[in-house]
Amino acid sequence: MKKSLNNLIYIVILLTSLFLHNRSLSKANSEFSSHTHGISELTIAIENQWLEIEIISPAINIVGFEHKAITETELAAVKNSASLLSKHEHIFIFTGGNCVINNQTINMSSIAPNMPSGDSKHLHSHKNNNEYKTHHHQNTDHGEVIANYRYHCKKSSTLSAITVKVFDLFVGISQINTVWITENQQGSVILNPTNKVINLR
Repeated sequence: MKKSLNNLIYIVILLTSLFLHNRSLSKANSEFSSHTHGISELTIAIENQWLEIEIISPAINIVGFEHKAITETELAAVKNSASLLSKHEHIFIFTGGNCVINNQTINMSSIAPNMPSGDSKHLHSHKNNNEYKTHHHQNTDHGEVIANYRYHCKKSSTLSAITVKVFDLFVGISQINTVWITENQQGSVILNPTNKVINLR
């Protein structure tokens, strides 16, 4: 248990440093900021037979607005978007790995009234998720959507690529800044509607 926690902390530190490096490169090229309409963030970590994927996006990219949903139309947009995000099989296509979903959480609490964080098919809770989300949302006035997916991969060593099809579901997303780390490698890539594949090997 302690070894697993230490490994998770190590992965988080590596992902954070890789993300900051990727962010500084993006700033130099396109003045990227963490909350830019049309741009989302994706982080991927693979350890042993576990694959963790997190998408963070300004709510406007997903539902078309960033405030708390009030009207029937806005509430319907939140419900529809949460449903689309919960269908992980329409968002990610894996090349190899033999990966099966273990749990997922869709957090739309910043725009959905009375919706607890982590709503939608929460099969297994992550101890530090709520702490991270609380801290993350204290520093922003903009609504965000956070989707977490955890997979168990029987043959994680054969997972060579992930195709991200979120562009097909949410036309408000034009770019996804992606960082990934495996036990042997790490990398980053900027995805867009014509380049949807993350090559891991």
